[in-house]
Amino acid sequence: MNRLILCAGETRRDGWTTVDASSDHFPDFLATIPPLPIDVICKQWDEVELVHGITSFYPWEAKTLLREIREVLAPGGKLVLEQP
Repeated sequence: MNRLILCAGETRRDGWTTVDASSDHFPDFLATIPPLPIDVICKQWDEVELVHGITSFYPWEAKTLLREIREVLAPGGKLVLEQP
């Protein structure tokens, strides 16, 4: 199962791949999003998690990011958005 955490910060879970803009957190993919890194786009993800992140983007960036997430979700995949 392919699982992805966007804007992961210090969050780490076994079996999950992380993306973060800070090298301080040692993410699997170091990237400022959007756009999603090419290595993320090349896979289908069963679950994508973005906790307390979507509100940090400008509206047009959030729209782009959500579109990109939809494109990489596997059929029946799940997007988890948790916001304050």
